[in-house]
Amino acid sequence: MIKKEEARAIVKRYRGQLSRESLCKSSMEICETICATDCYKSASTVFCYAAVNGEVDLSVLIKRGLREGKCIALPKTEGPDMRFYLIDDIAQL
Repeated sequence: MIKKEEARAIVKRYRGQLSRESLCKSSMEICETICATDCYKSASTVFCYAAVNGEVDLSVLIKRGLREGKCIALPKTEGPDMRFYLIDDIAQL
C-alpha cells in the first residue's frame, strides 16, 4: 500500500506537469460540477480552500457562493491546529 507522503508527492508531480490552460479548464469544470449538486444548492455554508501550488482553483465557487448569499469558510492553520474562518469578500484571501 502506498504511503500518504508518497501519494502526495505523486499528485504534486502530476499537477506540476499540467499546463495553466489545462488547470484553469479543469478547475472551472470542477466548480461547475460542485455547483450543480443538490448538496451545494441546499447548503447554507460551503467549506473551500485557497489554491496553492497548482491545486484546483476554487475561486469561481467561492465568488458564486458569496453572490448567492452562502457563508464561505476557509481553513487557516495555526500551529498544529486548523481553524475555519468565514469570509464575505474574495479579497480577504
